[in-house]
Amino acid sequence: MLIMGLTTDGANWLHTVDHFTSKGFSVLTFDNLGNGRSSTPTSMFELSIYSMGQDALKLLDFIQWEASQTHLVGVSMGGMISLEMLARRRFRSGTLIVTTGVSALWFPMGGIWHMVRTLLDPTLTTYERSMLAMEQNFDRDWLDRDSDFVHPRTGQVMTNEKSLTRVGAKIWYGKQNDGIPPDPTTTGMLAQMLACVRHHVSQKKLNRIRTKNGPLLIIGAKNDKMVRTNGSRELADQLEPSEFFIVDSSHGLIRQYYDQVHAGMERLFEKSQIVVVVDRSRL
Repeated sequence: MLIMGLTTDGANWLHTVDHFTSKGFSVLTFDNLGNGRSSTPTSMFELSIYSMGQDALKLLDFIQWEASQTHLVGVSMGGMISLEMLARRRFRSGTLIVTTGVSALWFPMGGIWHMVRTLLDPTLTTYERSMLAMEQNFDRDWLDRDSDFVHPRTGQVMTNEKSLTRVGAKIWYGKQNDGIPPDPTTTGMLAQMLACVRHHVSQKKLNRIRTKNGPLLIIGAKNDKMVRTNGSRELADQLEPSEFFIVDSSHGLIRQYYDQVHAGMERLFEKSQIVVVVDRSRL
């Protein structure tokens, strides 16, 4: 179960979905309330990370997945939502990527104005907004490099920036063609932002997550402009995960370095295998 971050559609998990479905996993993604194909809150104060976690658990129940057999993966705000879910049910494993919930000052001060303008400036076109979001989430030198993907019509290798733009356009036009507003509403964006700002995980919940769940993996980003790198370290200190590592990346590491993220998840999944020991003397 993959949970996406702030005002970002679940479709952006595409590399992770392709990777793990090719290995035989069933993978669930969805759009959080306030963006994508999900409904918009009636008020900017309607959402909380707790309520979004409850909604995700209801979705899990609806499709009849047992938490004890489900690997839970959350990135950024999706990691915050995952923390609330891990505090309430025992999951087979939990992966928390560029997320925190321990310190109230989880956002690097240098990135606040950039994010607010990206999300809320009414003068921006969709294209301008997406370009600002790229600068917020990815290193410029990485954006300028060639990607692993070839343009299907021209046969030319695309830069990472071109690849990201093309995927974003496909998601945007797909919603538009289905009669769905392609951009999040201002109310939806504010509701998610306020939910993140207000979120804090109590010591009681952290203790429950640490002692009642399967193995955990925490991944931070060295050049993160959205979540302090120390926030991931603080979370690791509290939860004592099976593995914790920091990628030399910006906030968008599930796209920038998805190979390292996927490798870490695979190691975690191996640790979560259920081993049954049979005492043959009793048979």
